[in-house]
Amino acid sequence: MMKIEFDWIKKALYLIVLLIIGIIGGISSQYIRAYTSEAQEYFHYTSLSSTKENYEIWEDIYFESIIDRLENTNMKYIDTLRCDTWEDFTWFSQNVSFSKDLEPWLYTSVWRYNWDIPQVYATCYLDSTPTVILNFWLEKTQKIKTNTFTIWGSK
Repeated sequence: MMKIEFDWIKKALYLIVLLIIGIIGGISSQYIRAYTSEAQEYFHYTSLSSTKENYEIWEDIYFESIIDRLENTNMKYIDTLRCDTWEDFTWFSQNVSFSKDLEPWLYTSVWRYNWDIPQVYATCYLDSTPTVILNFWLEKTQKIKTNTFTIWGSK
């Protein structure tokens, strides 16, 4: 019988196994970093406030925000308007928005709240939950809220 040399097959299998172990190790370390990290490692919302203390009924509400992004990130923002129209601050409306692939930078912006606002006298504030969307469907959030402001009068 003829003796067949399998050295090249052994070497190829060895390299394939090493490659698979390397890929699994790399993915595992990325997952562990994402899972154990905090939101502040990716971004920090330093300020969020209404641009005015008093708004008239039917007037658009604007907010100024300052966010420091420390890494290239995809973000989700859940902004909940809470208002006291009679007795206590309760959920009034909510807006969800997204931003993709934003570079690390200190961003300052003024933006309009794009959802329902009270059409009667009310004292309100905005609850914001900015969230970085990581690999493996992991999310890291920070909570921040604005000053209170009033909606009054009529146009």
